[in-house]
Amino acid sequence: MEQNLHETNNYKDILFPVGMYQVTENDCIPKGRGYKNLHWHEELQYVLVLSGSVIFQVNGDSYLLEQGEALFINKGTLHMSSKMSQGAKYVSFNFSEQLLCFFSR
Repeated sequence: MEQNLHETNNYKDILFPVGMYQVTENDCIPKGRGYKNLHWHEELQYVLVLSGSVIFQVNGDSYLLEQGEALFINKGTLHMSSKMSQGAKYVSFNFSEQLLCFFSR
């Protein structure tokens, strides 16, 4: 069975395209790719570990993040959270690069 690695994010407000996900080993709120799900998307992503530790894989490299540490993931980059300590939790902010521009294109 073939898995689609491309994730399409649908934002409630297209004028402010930002999504926030809270991820634990057992849940992702709101529903999204969550834990142990390799994917990529066209948005930038910023993840912040709220508790415990999480290993993220980004383009084949592994990064161990502890509580209070963060990681920036560029658009179009294959990534996933691959291991979480017991009780670990992180938040993920996905957003369009247009939010970083001073002038519209």
